[in-house]
Amino acid sequence: MFSIEDVLAETNIAEAMAHLMQKKESICADGMRIADLEEYWKLNGEEICAQIRERKYVPDICKNYDIVSRNGKKRTISSLGAVDRLISRMLAQILQEKIEPTLTECAFAYRQNKGVLDAVEKVKTIYEQGFTCVASIDIRTFFDIISHDLLLHKLQRLIHDQAVMTLLERYINCRIQTEDEIEEKTKGIIQGNPISPVLSNIYMMDFDLWMNVHSLIWIRYADNIYLFSNNHKELARQYSSVCSKLREDPWKLIVNYDKSGIFDDFAKLTILGYNFTRRSGYIDVRKNSNKRRKIYYNWHPCRVQKIKNEYHIVSEGVLNRQDYSLLFENTDGKHHLPVEATRQLNVYNNITLSSGVLQTIHDHHIRLVLVDRFGNLTGHFVADEYGHSGVTTLKQCELYLDSNRRMELARKLEIAEVHNMRANLRYYRKKNAEMESPIAFLNDVIKAMSESGTVEQLMLLEARAKQKYYSAFNIILKEKAFTFNQRTRRPPKDPINALMSFGNVILYNLLLEFIWQSSLDPRIGIVHSTTNRSASLNLDFADVYKPILVDRLIFSLVNCHQIHRDDFVNRDGGVYLSDHGKRTVIEAWEEKLETKLKRGDKETSYRNLIRSEINGFEKALLYGKKFSPYKYY
Repeated sequence: MFSIEDVLAETNIAEAMAHLMQKKESICADGMRIADLEEYWKLNGEEICAQIRERKYVPDICKNYDIVSRNGKKRTISSLGAVDRLISRMLAQILQEKIEPTLTECAFAYRQNKGVLDAVEKVKTIYEQGFTCVASIDIRTFFDIISHDLLLHKLQRLIHDQAVMTLLERYINCRIQTEDEIEEKTKGIIQGNPISPVLSNIYMMDFDLWMNVHSLIWIRYADNIYLFSNNHKELARQYSSVCSKLREDPWKLIVNYDKSGIFDDFAKLTILGYNFTRRSGYIDVRKNSNKRRKIYYNWHPCRVQKIKNEYHIVSEGVLNRQDYSLLFENTDGKHHLPVEATRQLNVYNNITLSSGVLQTIHDHHIRLVLVDRFGNLTGHFVADEYGHSGVTTLKQCELYLDSNRRMELARKLEIAEVHNMRANLRYYRKKNAEMESPIAFLNDVIKAMSESGTVEQLMLLEARAKQKYYSAFNIILKEKAFTFNQRTRRPPKDPINALMSFGNVILYNLLLEFIWQSSLDPRIGIVHSTTNRSASLNLDFADVYKPILVDRLIFSLVNCHQIHRDDFVNRDGGVYLSDHGKRTVIEAWEEKLETKLKRGDKETSYRNLIRSEINGFEKALLYGKKFSPYKYY
């Protein structure tokens, strides 16, 4: 059929290398980046090819990882070393090319110039011809139960070059490492090897031929078989016959009866993700709308959003380790998170962490922030050595214990907070004269803060300022469905409180991110006392930015009709944002952070402004430079 020289031809190697380079940032089981493979092959490729010709080449150990599905079930994926990915691709290309003419036209998976759309078009044609009854047969764990003896027997009928057969046999019987154990595969073919899809078609060739010989009307897509008829009784007989044949020698496959069955009409079944409906004069084919719904143009279907080097996970799902990266998946889809380019993971719902995830996060210095479905900060996971500096910690302790210095800085932070509250009210004063009273009250508070002598007095004045400030919210908010009476937390009692709680948590996380990037210790606050809480410093800076970021965001979302009452859910005596509501807030939040504003003669974004604020405080602490919190004008 073909020889080892066809596999090792320069054109075949170049084609395989070009294919792999489409994912050049991927890291293989041996730790090599695909981007480095080309140079490695130039140095060692000739020797590797000689070993293959002499039948001395032994593939490296394949590594297995368990992926936990959303319903708690595990499936195993396999990862090859970089060189083995290349050689497997070389084999797959030649093998695919040679067997393609021998495959039946009713098999559509893993084919050249064939795919799902071709299979759907075939089904549509069958439906138009009047075959309206359909049987669906699903093979359980198809790749895992393929018989090696039968597969190798089929390959020997097709391939007479022993060097090719030796190489294929070694990949089929590959050594697999799972955690700390290494074993040789004796049944099934690994998912993750480019050869495996081609081998699965070879394994099913005789079965496909058997269905043709028995004049069945059918299609097969990988492990999914569909039978068609215009007679329900006849279809039931065919369905029983095919299921029995699958279970018999030599295939010994397992039919998943929970996912298999007979249907009188196409309308009752989704085939390969498509629905078929008979209309007047034609068959309407549409993608099943229950799959992968997309809410916003830049949201991944499984509800993972990437902002720069930061990821937001809003929906429930499972976070797995896959090779040298992370994989988040749920019933809506999956998304790969490259650890080398990930700085922080923000999780806003209940997720399952599979084994090895925390170790991967730790090894790559990724910060993991967990917020429960109610918008409460559950906790965070940060590598032990991240950002620690004994000198900076000592300086922070000195500042905290020096009552005069601490008071001076606390006064600046509190005055900046009330100033920014007042700036909000002044902005809306143009439209409503009722703002005059709370503005005048905040003026008095700022004056009193300038004369106060303790941190406790400052915090008391701040509480009074917030109470007066909050009383103006119902003047600003134009939607009657959104009213605000008082600040309630744990749980929030109305939609505005839910928005405030969720927005504050996002702001706390952002500030923690920038504090972790510095050498500052987030546990040592200024206004907020240092207690057993894991972070206080971010709360101090958050108070300065809440009015201009969180509060202004809430006013905009409500008044511009971007958020609605059905974006909230009542649960456990409180009101919380739904998943859709959280996505709306996060998207608006990210846009807000990128908003440009003037700072002196330069333009900057709020994100960069906050980062520079943290860095400015660190320099003031270490080098005695002047520090002034941001005030909005």
